[in-house]
Amino acid sequence: MKKINPTLVKVAILAIGLQEIGGGAASPALANIMQAFPEVSPTTVMQIASIPAITTMIMAPIYGMLTAYFRKRSLALFGMALFVVSGVLPTFIHTSIYVIIALRAVLGI
Repeated sequence: MKKINPTLVKVAILAIGLQEIGGGAASPALANIMQAFPEVSPTTVMQIASIPAITTMIMAPIYGMLTAYFRKRSLALFGMALFVVSGVLPTFIHTSIYVIIALRAVLGI
């Protein structure tokens, strides 16, 4: 049996934890986002907080199928890259609430 690197296990646990924190990180900013986009309904703005969890639920079974075609490490690195990019991009591309929601959906992938 191959020995598992304990440092790699710690990094994987932290990455999973970061994803859970990242999904709800926008919740405190929802009031400011509502002020920045007064023409958008509050329900639409609330999707910023909920859409990452929805896309995570949708993608979870697909991850299992993808592991048959790709290495788990490759999938994890791709997922982390998506997480970082889609988490940072709304800071720079915030002209439309729908762009922010779309990037939050990618964050859940």
